[in-house]
Amino acid sequence: MPGLLQFFLRIFRKFNPVFNNRVFSGFIILVFCILTLWNIDYPGLNTDEATNGVPSVNIFRDAGDIAGGKVPLLYCHVVLFDKIFPVMQSQYCGATVAYLAFPFVRLFGPSALALRICSVFFLSVFLFFLYYFCYHWFGRKVAILASLIAATNLAFVQYGRIGLYRTEIFVMLFFWVGLFCLLRYAQGKRLFFLVLGCVLFGLSLSIKITFLYYVPALIVAYLLVGRKPEILGTLNIKELGLMLFSFCLGASLLIIYNIMNPWVMFKQLYAVLTDAQATSANTIGEGVRNVEYFNNLGQRFMHFFELLKGDISERLFWGINGNFFIEAISFLAVVLVLFSLILLLAAVFFSAHLPKVIKSRIIFIYVLYAIVLFLSPFTMSGLNQGHLLVMFPFPQVALAIFLCYLWDLASLKKKTWAKALVGITAAFIILFNIFMNLYYNRQLKETGGSGRWSTAINELADYLVDKNISSVLMFDYDLHANLIFLTGNRVVPVIYDKFYPHPVALAYNQLSSAQGQVFYLAIYPDDTEDKRLLLDRFYQKQGNPDGKKYWKLAFDYKSTHYQDLFMQYIKESGKKKQLEKVFLNRAGYPVYWLYRVS
Repeated sequence: MPGLLQFFLRIFRKFNPVFNNRVFSGFIILVFCILTLWNIDYPGLNTDEATNGVPSVNIFRDAGDIAGGKVPLLYCHVVLFDKIFPVMQSQYCGATVAYLAFPFVRLFGPSALALRICSVFFLSVFLFFLYYFCYHWFGRKVAILASLIAATNLAFVQYGRIGLYRTEIFVMLFFWVGLFCLLRYAQGKRLFFLVLGCVLFGLSLSIKITFLYYVPALIVAYLLVGRKPEILGTLNIKELGLMLFSFCLGASLLIIYNIMNPWVMFKQLYAVLTDAQATSANTIGEGVRNVEYFNNLGQRFMHFFELLKGDISERLFWGINGNFFIEAISFLAVVLVLFSLILLLAAVFFSAHLPKVIKSRIIFIYVLYAIVLFLSPFTMSGLNQGHLLVMFPFPQVALAIFLCYLWDLASLKKKTWAKALVGITAAFIILFNIFMNLYYNRQLKETGGSGRWSTAINELADYLVDKNISSVLMFDYDLHANLIFLTGNRVVPVIYDKFYPHPVALAYNQLSSAQGQVFYLAIYPDDTEDKRLLLDRFYQKQGNPDGKKYWKLAFDYKSTHYQDLFMQYIKESGKKKQLEKVFLNRAGYPVYWLYRVS
């Protein structure tokens, strides 16, 4: 692969010496866009995507709609010129992503397509800056290879297309672009880049509090290595003051939130670090005990390994089955990446063939991401594989540096066979990445996902609007934001769970007085026949003449406690329940059950 890259480099140097980097970076972005935009509607709109999308619908809405109850899920906000401006969408996630998605939602309407095109667009911008970051620090070969490996990486592509589901990918995006701006400032001392870089850091924090992993990591990496002229150089008091001001400007939404609720985030951070049960307040599960640091660190290492392997934890809900051959190759690929990371670090300390400037820059990146990894067990909610997207694109950049180092070493010693081996390795990684994405994309469309990932959510939203059902009762939050977002606030479910403080009778009476009858929505059926169907290992698409069978899809964990309370209330009240409609995914598998109670 490096030999092929050098061939193309010679061609472009001869015929297009000015636009070399633009052509290469543009080609890499094109590859990324093809992989992400193909079947972009699949899987279905997820709850976390929709939760970040709802504020984008509320931006610039009339403030009078608040009193009329037409603006659900409006967390912290301000009113300016009688218009709504969201500030935070949850306790630890700002509304910054909503403003990024706003023009796309206006253009394409409230849909999964709008949110995902937004994510693909901004990650394409990230790849552009990643290319030039690597180009300025490590040269063109590393820039091309690192960007191409990142652009085809399974986790980056699949999480990238649903970026509003795991906003850590936006946190990473703004951090890296900000770091690139600091690099440019160190090279030319133009204050514009210093200000822009720190504004982007502030925006990264205002997306999600996960950015705090980067803060001590960047400070320590700077103090140990970064003060060298070839990295970021020294900073005086005036520059530090300007950086702080610019950072606060970028984090203005977060600052406004803490002014409106004095020091609330500091109190939350203190609580989750000292109270073993505090994180459960921010999640539907039990949360995480931050005091059990080493146990959580072990889970993070496993998550990092799985992320490199491409074993995305959500894939079963997307309808993607495992494959023994793919699993084996993925394992070998991860071993290769980890082995390369270790050998590259060894080369930094023991090899005389790496220039000192390159060694310093490699150490800077290693220190930065080592600290991020060791801080990652601390959380305000739970531990999820996707949270470690903040580690990207470190493995890809380090792998590219190592392969190009081996290529240059083989060229220096005139070892043709070694160069061929390096080229085959690089080609294998990129082609396997592409193959994995094609495998995922093909299966995504075939099934349409299950539970809160199913494409059936679109049919469900349309059905409720057509039948003038303005609200349904639910027993978990799985489809709450989905219906609000897709219907443009026309359907607002009532959730009866541990966060709902009132008796179930009150929820029932509110819905009954509003629309005359009560509907409730389940992602797990009540009927014995449907339950038997779900326990089968395989299922067959309804009306499928070829008799093809599909693997049973995975289901989200669900407590039936609150649903059982509701069933008991119905029985005691003498009311009747009947199945209104079952909504199927693309493979004809039931995923949502709508019941009528009267």
